Amino acid sequence: MKKRRFRLCALTVVGTQYQNPHLLAKVGEADELQLEREPENVYDPSAVAVLWEGERIGFVPRDHAPTLAALIDHGFRMRATVDYAAKGIVTMDVWMYAAV
Repeated sequence: MKKRRFRLCALTVVGTQYQNPHLLAKVGEADELQLEREPENVYDPSAVAVLWEGERIGFVPRDHAPTLAALIDHGFRMRATVDYAAKGIVTMDVWMYAAV
């Protein structure tokens, strides 16, 4: 079986204002981001954290989190790439990897 990547959506990372601004300043276009489940998150059990080089820079928006969380929970590999990063705003393309 061959693995392919499928573009799922484009999103703006939320909660960046609560993260380290010096870290956010290092995030650049085309950088790879990791998506990590946070099922123990007290504000949202479907929370999906967005990480850059292993450090959290924010979260997937609440309206998209349940879908991405379910895919991650079912073993799908998810990655994202930075589309735009400036002044604390980060947008990303979300990709799913699957065997076809």
